[in-house]
Amino acid sequence: MMACGGGLAMVLALGCGDDSTNGDAGGTGPGTTTSESTGPGTTSGETMVGTSGSETAADTTADGTDSGDSTGVGTTAGTTEGDSTSDASTGGTTMGLGTTGGTDSEGTDTGVGLGGCYDPGDYPYAGTLCGPAANPCVVIADEAVDPTGHFRNGAPAIVLDDDCEPQVLYSVAEGGFIGHFARRTAADTWDDAQTPFPVARGGLGFAAATGETLAMPYDGAFGVEIWRWDGMWTLEDSLAGQQLLRSRSVTHDGNGTLHVGLVTNGSDLLHGQWDGAWATTNLDMQVNSAATALGPGGEANLGYWTSTNGTWEMRWAVPNQPTELVSALGSNLLSVIDHGIAVVPDGGAGTPHVVFATQSVAGGLHEVVYARRVGANNWTVVPVASESQATNTQCGPPPNVAGQQCNYDFIRMRPLDIVASDGGDVRIFYAQDHFMGTLQSVCMPGPGGGFCDWQSIATSDTSDFMIAWPTQGGGIADAVVMSDRRVQSMMSSVDIDGRIHIAAYAGFGSPVVDYLRIGESP
Repeated sequence: MMACGGGLAMVLALGCGDDSTNGDAGGTGPGTTTSESTGPGTTSGETMVGTSGSETAADTTADGTDSGDSTGVGTTAGTTEGDSTSDASTGGTTMGLGTTGGTDSEGTDTGVGLGGCYDPGDYPYAGTLCGPAANPCVVIADEAVDPTGHFRNGAPAIVLDDDCEPQVLYSVAEGGFIGHFARRTAADTWDDAQTPFPVARGGLGFAAATGETLAMPYDGAFGVEIWRWDGMWTLEDSLAGQQLLRSRSVTHDGNGTLHVGLVTNGSDLLHGQWDGAWATTNLDMQVNSAATALGPGGEANLGYWTSTNGTWEMRWAVPNQPTELVSALGSNLLSVIDHGIAVVPDGGAGTPHVVFATQSVAGGLHEVVYARRVGANNWTVVPVASESQATNTQCGPPPNVAGQQCNYDFIRMRPLDIVASDGGDVRIFYAQDHFMGTLQSVCMPGPGGGFCDWQSIATSDTSDFMIAWPTQGGGIADAVVMSDRRVQSMMSSVDIDGRIHIAAYAGFGSPVVDYLRIGESP
């Protein structure tokens, strides 16, 4: 059967399935909220394709609404409850060794040996980033953190330790919210163990002075905590009230201070800062989700979706300053939620850069766009990648007779993340998904004459993982990072050598957890 509405279509505060808040279709009230989803099913998400050949909720990783993110697998269940690759330990002092695979052209190094990844003289990185033809991106490492596909929520979180080696927090959302914390100890080698706390989504930070990792898990039911890992997990703090977050909502300063964009169960946006104790500031209302980055003075910059003015809007906020409109969607339907933010110092308070998706008036197609603040209440918005009616052949409702066939062929663009160097280089990541296949109508008897539905009989889907950057002429250039690698959702971090570390939920169907390291050719 066709899923609700054909992909995640949030009508202001009204949505579809688990990724929604329930209210009046034309209103802007926050409505009621629900908790995260567990297990495979046709939950709503970003605009993808399922076995119906038109855009359904299958195979998604849409970032959060007030009900949380759902990573559905549509009609392909294909998994069992639990994590078949997890360690039997539930955390503490034992970190189980996970099964990994991939390539690493750097050999078996376990650290960069440059005196610390958070050395104030080098962190944050201020040099050039890979991408353009003069300095193309090379995949230095491609490894499996969890090679088994599972139902998951949102995106995995990543942080670098003092050796610039990655640590990843990820979720298995089957039979509950099972958290995993994985540390890379050598090429293709990960210590991976279940956490003693549930993780529907979460963020990570690092305290360089003590070498400790901080985790901020969201439990899937509006509970947020702080845990510290120094060889074992210790609960540090719990946040009062009911809030949710996503991985890119959380950022850190390398000194043990965490910043987070929190969305309450009443859809208010809070900035939360934790440096041993919580301090929160109310920023806006009727908010869907937020991404957070730090400015040069350590101030939090937040990009977020809100429906306050009767349409979905991308906005920017810094605590204790007026909020600004980045771009109005011009629609009460929010189909592609995922977005990211980065800040470049620019010799002053910092310039925020945001990546998100807009919606065209005709056909409901989308465009990945890049926005940069050029002055107070003044933002430039530049297209990065656009969907086109020329590549939008889909199948309509199934016919009333069995055996008829339809070929579909369409391309979808999705924003994934954005990073920047303190030197001013900005890099945008997005996915280019190409869905191709053949459907055949299948009819079943039932009340009122029965019903017919499309069934997939052939698929040849592909996806390119793309990187883009603004050019001196004001346009956008791009390049393929990896062909036929479907990154469903991701989080990235830049180290002191300008290499970009990526944790991703990847693949068609139930996602695996991948780690990628890209940079200039060694």
